[in-house]
Amino acid sequence: MDKHCDNCGQKDSCKTIYGKLGDSKLPPVLLNVVIALLLPLLFFIGTIVAAEKFFFEEIANSLRRNLFSLFLAIAAVGLYLVILKLCRFLLRSIKH
Repeated sequence: MDKHCDNCGQKDSCKTIYGKLGDSKLPPVLLNVVIALLLPLLFFIGTIVAAEKFFFEEIANSLRRNLFSLFLAIAAVGLYLVILKLCRFLLRSIKH
C-alpha cells in the first residue's frame, strides 16, 4: 500500500483523513442497517413463501393466491415496522 501511495500527491491528507475516520467515537451502524433494511426484506420474502406454501391447497386460483400472499406480506412488514417504531419510542422514553 505504501508503494501505491508514494506517487500520490494527496498521500499526506489521505492518511490524515483515514486516521480521523479510524478514531471516530460514533457507534457502529451495522445493526441499525440490518434492522431497518435487511430484516424487512427477508420478512417480506419469507411471508410470501410461507403464505404460498400454506395456502396452496386452500386457494386453487394462482392469481388469487399470489395477490393474497402479496397483501399478507405487505401487512406483515407494515406490522413489523410499527412494532419496530414502537420499540424505538419506548427505548427513547426510558432513556430520557
